[in-house]
Amino acid sequence: MLSRLPIAGLSALVLLAACAETGQEPLATSAADAGPAGTLGVANGLGVSQAQIIAALGERGLDPNAFEAQTLRDGRQVMAASYPASTQRQVLWVAIFGPSETPHTVRVDYFPANARGGEAEVVDQALDELMTTLFPDWPDAPAWPEQAGGRAWQEAAAVAETNPDSRQVPIFEGQREAVWLGALGVPPQVVSYVFTTHQVCRPSVAAADFYEGYSGCR
Repeated sequence: MLSRLPIAGLSALVLLAACAETGQEPLATSAADAGPAGTLGVANGLGVSQAQIIAALGERGLDPNAFEAQTLRDGRQVMAASYPASTQRQVLWVAIFGPSETPHTVRVDYFPANARGGEAEVVDQALDELMTTLFPDWPDAPAWPEQAGGRAWQEAAAVAETNPDSRQVPIFEGQREAVWLGALGVPPQVVSYVFTTHQVCRPSVAAADFYEGYSGCR
């Protein structure tokens, strides 16, 4: 998937993890719309339950039992899981925000450089299943993460080449019915995806603390 994309100028990028450790948050810019258009609304959040999202990921090899309520720095709880279940090496982190029956946001952080063996394939398949579950009437949904993530990485590399000191993280956006889709990241370390019906949960709004617990999302 994204780990195979040939991106230039990677050494000039500032790691988002390092920004979090130093308290220097990366800024975000909104790139041109790189996603699908839609007209129908989705009432009450994403239109699927928390259990449906977890089951979809479980069908592709991500342990459903790995999901548990986690407390963020501001005291909020979200349903979240890491893959693999290791504190030393994280390949995927998934968080579901909102009520269990009507979640409004899903965030996925993918660390392709950490993948070993067949883990990258498992993540690819899990993302395919997640997209199909969130957007059952959109045939091209499984292709969106790779396309959008790839473009976000390319733009991030281009920003670093033209301005090595920049801390901007371009965001590629899309809209499908009432759901906003966003992709951002720093190649080859991390690419993040957000699917939300709440404007405050978009990285373009809450980017200042996106990698510090996403406190803007309620």
